[in-house]
Amino acid sequence: ARIILNYKSQWASVASPYKTVAMSSDFALFKKKKKKAYMGVGVTFYNDQAGDVGMKTTQVGLSFSGILKVDDHNLISAGLMTGFVQRGIGTGNQQWGEQYDGTQWNSQLPTGESSLLENHSFVDLGAGVNWYYGKGEKYMTANDGVKINLGFAVFHPHGPKYSYYGVVDEKLYAKFVVHGWSSIGTGNSNLCIEPSFVYFRHGSQQEFTPGVNFKYILSEASKYTGRKKASAFSLGGYLRAKDAIILTTMFEFSSYACGFSYDVNVSSLNSVSQTKGGFEIFLRFVFPNPFGGTGSKSMI
Repeated sequence: ARIILNYKSQWASVASPYKTVAMSSDFALFKKKKKKAYMGVGVTFYNDQAGDVGMKTTQVGLSFSGILKVDDHNLISAGLMTGFVQRGIGTGNQQWGEQYDGTQWNSQLPTGESSLLENHSFVDLGAGVNWYYGKGEKYMTANDGVKINLGFAVFHPHGPKYSYYGVVDEKLYAKFVVHGWSSIGTGNSNLCIEPSFVYFRHGSQQEFTPGVNFKYILSEASKYTGRKKASAFSLGGYLRAKDAIILTTMFEFSSYACGFSYDVNVSSLNSVSQTKGGFEIFLRFVFPNPFGGTGSKSMI
């Protein structure tokens, strides 16, 4: 079982900050040592509030997956997601072009809009596949293990209605996601190198974020008494293309982890943001202890 809590604040130096709160939980069903296949279930909650106009998005999702153990080192999984999304917008802070009188914004002037903005909701759908590979040892005295994770997903393939004006033919584009992650032991040392990337494509918009994380094993768990807990500390950096450099850090202790990241804005917006992007913090709990590893003898 795994539970993750996440909070992000963005663009506080430009306008009212964009605030995002997310929670997710997933766990395995019918998983037994001798069985090659089992199920996974996940629940997600997401709430985002954007800018001065108070644009809000709230989503609750439920997912199911099937996981197949191909051999001692490989896992293949596929899943489906369904959810309910509600979008809304505030009413008191919009500024329209028709309300500028030539020198400044005048709230007394008519907006020129034919109708009021409407809240709307829709049912969301998604699907994805994932491949996991794990081999080798990741104890301090060996640390030659390798883990690889590669996945692909699609969201909103049915093109749900997506308009604050009630326009029927305005629909949400399908969103495609490709992600990859690897953890590579350096052999007889406490260090692991973890390169990763994620790519999004949503209509004509796309985003690519590659990076690398360096994990240092602070201590190993006691094999017999269980009194001594495993722990690790990580530092990393990522590049969100044409937007920001992301600095990250994380501390793991047994089943718990706490992480922090900060975006340093490097796009043309930095003339206003003064290179300040936003911070993000997360808390994670995993049971059983993640200093193990499915498909390998890895301790991390």
